[in-house]
Amino acid sequence: MNRRRGLTRRAWVRVALVTSIMLLLAGRWLAIDQVERWWAESLGVIATHEAIARLRLGLFALARAVAAVWCTGNLLLIYRSIGSVQVPRRLGNLEFVEAVPRRYLLWGTVGLGLATALVLSQGARDWWDEFALLGANGGESLRDPVLQRDVGYYLFSLPWQRAVQRFFLALTAVVALLTILLYGAVGALQWSGRRLIVSEVARAHLAGVLAAFAIALFFGFRLDPAEYVAGLHGVPYDTVLVGVRIPVAGALATLALIVALASLGWVWVDRVALVALPWIG
Repeated sequence: MNRRRGLTRRAWVRVALVTSIMLLLAGRWLAIDQVERWWAESLGVIATHEAIARLRLGLFALARAVAAVWCTGNLLLIYRSIGSVQVPRRLGNLEFVEAVPRRYLLWGTVGLGLATALVLSQGARDWWDEFALLGANGGESLRDPVLQRDVGYYLFSLPWQRAVQRFFLALTAVVALLTILLYGAVGALQWSGRRLIVSEVARAHLAGVLAAFAIALFFGFRLDPAEYVAGLHGVPYDTVLVGVRIPVAGALATLALIVALASLGWVWVDRVALVALPWIG
């Protein structure tokens, strides 16, 4: 009975602590929002301020939802493949192992997924200017001499495409790293001599995650030539740009696509070299 009361008391303490942290964060956000509203009212631009605020909130909510589904969904796949987790305990001179309850593992999985999603989607509020410019018209009659794209693409479309690509690149990279680490921690990835042994479930999951990461890299390489021409990387317009940088970006995009296909092939072909060699290369 005393042990049960102690567990209940600790549970209420944790709930109170989490609630206090959430209230502090919400209070800070509300205070900053109210100060910004007063500033906008003093300048007579409250309508514009509110429109931008709604856009920022919508972009953040959308990015948070996408990140939460992606991160939590992948971590739940790992959770389902885990039989049990045991931790060593000591009582006096006796040492024994105790299985972690499945509900704790589930809560930890969901919590880690949501926390990762929150961190990765935090910068989505700053996408509002790129999104607001998306679809605007202008500069169609002016085209660059290298890629033959109109100026409107560089001004109104390219910034948004790069913002989205960086977001998905971060999502896939972080989830790929977490997936490798967690499967290694539960024994689904382990070395046997000089050979890497991967369970069937882990192999299929990792193949999909690595393929998604490679596709995100592919789209990034596809955007590089346009950013070179736009001067976003400080690259001068010379023969090196036309003869080296742009062809290399195209070659890297092709390589990333090959790596994505090889990663997907790992689902059906149980050869670590099939996926390892393209990634190392």
